[in-house]
Amino acid sequence: MLEHMLETFSYLPVSNHELKNWMSLFIDEQLKGCDDVAFSAQFPFKQTGLPQRFFQQKIITFAGSDYLTGPRYLGGDVNQPFIDLVASSSPLTRQAAREIFKVWQPLGAQTLRVLRRPGLVSGGTVDQLFYGGTLLPPKPTPSLQLSRADMSHFDWCLQAIEQAYAETYRRMPQLRDQVFPTDHQELEVSIRQGEVFMLSVEQERAGLIICHVGNRAFIHGNWITDEIVVPKFRGRKFASEAQRQLFAFLPESHDTPLLWGTIFSGNVPSMRTAQRAGRRPLMEYSFLREEDIPS
Repeated sequence: MLEHMLETFSYLPVSNHELKNWMSLFIDEQLKGCDDVAFSAQFPFKQTGLPQRFFQQKIITFAGSDYLTGPRYLGGDVNQPFIDLVASSSPLTRQAAREIFKVWQPLGAQTLRVLRRPGLVSGGTVDQLFYGGTLLPPKPTPSLQLSRADMSHFDWCLQAIEQAYAETYRRMPQLRDQVFPTDHQELEVSIRQGEVFMLSVEQERAGLIICHVGNRAFIHGNWITDEIVVPKFRGRKFASEAQRQLFAFLPESHDTPLLWGTIFSGNVPSMRTAQRAGRRPLMEYSFLREEDIPS
């Protein structure tokens, strides 16, 4: 599986050495889910009446190719199951997908989620896009400043997040079930770990960015997990400029210093912000039905 996955994502702007390390660790970790009782214990086996062992990840072999798959629930909703294609040794075919759906039939899933290159193939429904990039140089914007938050900023940050998300939901109600605000516990942990950055405009607090070093899929790097600009300061492109300035705060990398973030397909404002900052869509999670997959 490693060889095929490396070939599939060789276009990413990272070194071959870095990509191989990421992918090897990712596949090894995911393979543990085939036997780990703690992994299957996370799933609603009591609610569904299915045996706990059913929720272990499975390698499904079809026509000489291996497909590592696992059960998932959209937003944790037991009524919205899907199958995750975690890794494979060959491209997915309709015949292989049919076998995967057959093995996972008790789950009741109608879709298979795949990670793929954006725009390379049509079909399916795009869920999230992975935006990454080295960012454009900051513009000279004396009125805008970025600084690391501390616990004295906690109350303001929490109120600003609530206010910003309320305005976002009002303007784009379709995001209410996709995009969720950082809660107070996550915010406190992020501030204490130095992962929250305050955005100020002419010395007035205008928003914040939360960025941490971690993993999403097989990508290890600097991830923006939340960014808000309070309504008063929206529409002036401060969010993209703040992302550019954020780069100066990130830990140095021995290989490729990229800034990453996932954006839901309906969140057009966040896509525009990422692109203005110099990030672009590099991967996408898409949901496929059997008829969406080439035979």
